[in-house]
Amino acid sequence: MYIDINWEARTNGRFRHKLDTLVNEIARLEKIGSPAAEDKIKNLTVEIYRLCHHNPGFLIPYFFPKFHPQDRFGEPNPTPLSLQDRPYAFAIFYFQIGGFIVFRASRQIGKSTSIACRQLINAHIVKKYKSLYITPHQEFLTTYANRLKDMEREFRFQRTNPDLRSNLKYKEQDNGSTITLVKCLTDSAEARSKTADELLYDEYQLLDPDLEPDIEQTQKASSMPSTVYAGTSTTIESPLECRFQESSMGMWHIKSPDGKHWINCGDEEEILKVIKPEGPT
Repeated sequence: MYIDINWEARTNGRFRHKLDTLVNEIARLEKIGSPAAEDKIKNLTVEIYRLCHHNPGFLIPYFFPKFHPQDRFGEPNPTPLSLQDRPYAFAIFYFQIGGFIVFRASRQIGKSTSIACRQLINAHIVKKYKSLYITPHQEFLTTYANRLKDMEREFRFQRTNPDLRSNLKYKEQDNGSTITLVKCLTDSAEARSKTADELLYDEYQLLDPDLEPDIEQTQKASSMPSTVYAGTSTTIESPLECRFQESSMGMWHIKSPDGKHWINCGDEEEILKVIKPEGPT
């Protein structure tokens, strides 16, 4: 069952209190900075991970404490990375074993950044976890590989280990986890012979769905298979749109200015009225 963690934190006082207690304890231990404190922090992050039903959305500021967006003057402004300004992205981090999640969204909303965060955090927390990123075109693969490389630089636990392989398309972690990036346009050759727990399809609207059976074989030996389909629908007949129709078809809603109604962002008649030259109104 899907649980909206962001909504849970806003409406469930008991859950919020437990979450705040754990977060504040991590902040206190960080100031101590001893090896014993670091061990306790590791246990607390796993506790938060479990409390949030294996959704690491609230752990992002901890794992990426010095993200480097630019301020309005174009100067570096290192701040913790957060989903506060894009709470819809919590859905990308949902860890569902079996079944699948479809993330159908517009462009330029931080989708690739969120997927990269998901891969890095899960690879760090879950031992021997194998994540396979699949996209149809080389251009998309190169763009995402560079984004993942940038995210690695900001990752709190990024380490250089000469005994582990790490390049643009394949990364090994010291806990046995791996991150692999492949391109599957006309065939699934790059995905064959690989093993995976997680399949992350990006720009899925352009993927040939006939390739999926071969790609899914990579999960055959996994005890915790997880699949995410992400992209932007270009037509109502795209593979992404078909997958979305097969899902529970949840839509993102925002509160109206009067606070009395919800606006369905997936309803054309509702959302087009909101879009004005000066911004959402």
